[in-house]
Amino acid sequence: MSEMKYIRDRYFKKRRIIQSRTLGKAKLLVKYSGREKRRVDDILHKATKVIASIVAEEKVKPVMENLKISGKEYDMEERSIGDFIDYLT
Repeated sequence: MSEMKYIRDRYFKKRRIIQSRTLGKAKLLVKYSGREKRRVDDILHKATKVIASIVAEEKVKPVMENLKISGKEYDMEERSIGDFIDYLT
């Protein structure tokens, strides 16, 4: 998950640089936000694949708690993890 934080920080810095420019902002912002989302989704998918394989081996049912994590992006990641686990199990 530290890799996800690195990706989020890197794309935050890129967005800040792009927004300081005047021409071609919208197109570049869309391009980089799509890349960021795909890379984070890939990391989440790989992590939940490991969790799903452990669940299948142990023959247990995963329990998802309502975790309170500050920040909108983390709420989306939490929901994505639950969706991936439901899909893979």
